[in-house]
Parts: sequence; structure tokens; C-alpha cells
Amino acid sequence: MIDMDLHFGSTVVAVELVQSLLKSGASLVANDSIRFHLTDDFDWETRPASDIDEVVSALQMRAEAGNTVGVDIYFDGSSFGGALLIPGDSTVVYFILPNDRATIESTEFTDFSWYLSRIIRPFGELGMTGFECHDFYPN
Repeated sequence: MIDMDLHFGSTVVAVELVQSLLKSGASLVANDSIRFHLTDDFDWETRPASDIDEVVSALQMRAEAGNTVGVDIYFDGSSFGGALLIPGDSTVVYFILPNDRATIESTEFTDFSWYLSRIIRPFGELGMTGFECHDFYPN
């Protein structure tokens, strides 16, 4: 698995993380749909982009109930993004990257700086204290 573990100084609030990424220019929408999950069983759902407010409200409600929630995030209008997983009552958030990800030129290694440059500022403002990146080569 290729991922980033993002550490915070206190328990994270799921909707604040999502909203901070949206304010920084990220999107929950790809191909006019939103992919997300609301329960600890990790069954992912897809809804039309027009349901974005309902999806964000549902994420908030389920996270406040202590469930792990997740949503796909895309950056800069590109197909590059990943699945943001936010466990209930946690100080660690996981950003899982797909096989189709930003890589360092002429290699299969993930270009974590591409992702971190889009995550550090909005998450830093919410108390992010550090991160760990994991990549395994070859795929």
C-alpha cells in the first residue's frame, strides 16, 4: 500500500479536514461523482456531484458518532488524488494513494512532495504535527 500517515496534536474533526482541503482548491468530484464511505466496514458509495452538501453533512454526522469515514480527494483539477481516511476519535489520518498517482520522473516511486505541497498548509493550520510516507517499489 502506498500511503501517508498524517499526525495531529489533538483529535481531528473530519469535516474540518475536508473543508480545509476544499478551501485550498482540492475537490471531492471526479467524473461528476463523489466517492466516500461512512462506516467502519469500508463499503464505498458513489453519489452525483450535486449531492456534495449532503455527503459532507453525512461525513460529519458519522464521524461525530465515532465511525471511520473516508472520501476521495482530487487536486488541481487533475486525476491525481487519493482516499482520505479519518478514523473516529483519532490523531492520525490516512491518505491512501492509488496506483495511478504522481510519480518521480522516470521512476515508479511516488512523488510525495507533489501531494504534501497540497496538504501541509491546510492541515498545518488544523494542527498537523508530522507525517510518514510509505512507498514500496516495485509495485
